[in-house]
Amino acid sequence: MSSRLERRKAETRGKLLVAARALLAETDSLPQASIQEITELADVGFGSFYNHFDSKADLFRAAILDALEEVGVILDRLRQGMNDPAEAFATSIRFGARLVGADPQLVQVLDRYGLPYLRAEDGIAGRVHSILAEGGETGRFRAIDPHVGLAATLGSILTLIHLSLAAPEAVGDDAWDELAERLLLMLGLEPDEAHTIATKPLPDL
Repeated sequence: MSSRLERRKAETRGKLLVAARALLAETDSLPQASIQEITELADVGFGSFYNHFDSKADLFRAAILDALEEVGVILDRLRQGMNDPAEAFATSIRFGARLVGADPQLVQVLDRYGLPYLRAEDGIAGRVHSILAEGGETGRFRAIDPHVGLAATLGSILTLIHLSLAAPEAVGDDAWDELAERLLLMLGLEPDEAHTIATKPLPDL
C-alpha cells in the first residue's frame, strides 16, 4: 500500500501531465508556456515541478508517452478474451472511431506528436507489434517485415485520425472498418473473412 507522501507525489505528477497534455493539444509545435504558467495551470506549487521533471521538454515528452500508453491500456482491455490475432488487430484499429469522438484532446496530441514516437516499446506501437508478432508466429498472418507491418498499421491509423479531425463529416465509423479490412487483406486474410472480422460488433468497455 502506498504512503500518503507517495500518493501526493503521484497526484502532483498527474496534474502536471494533464496540464501538459492540454497545452500540447492546442498547438502544432511544443508549447512556449513557462514553467510558472504550467504549474499554475496544473494548480501545483512552482517548486514541485523539479521534483518530477528536469525541464519542460522532459515534461512534454512524458505527456506524449503517457497519452500513447493510455491508449495502449485501453487496447489491452478491448483485447481481453480474444484468442484470434486477426480479431484483436481489427478491433484495435476500429477503436480509433470511438477515440476520436470520446477524447478529442487526446486525439489532438496523437495527431500532432504521435509520429516520432511510433518506435516506442510500449504505448500503441508495443501493442500493435505484439499482435502482429503473435499473428505471424501462429501462421494467422502472412510473413511480413515487422517494420513494414508496423509502419503500414500505425501510419494508417494516424493518417485517418488526422483526416477525422480535419473533416469529421467525411470520416465515419465505416472508414475505420474499411481500414481494418484493408490491413487484414495485407496480412493475408481472405476477403470474405477480412470483411466479417472488420464489421463485427465492437466490445463494450
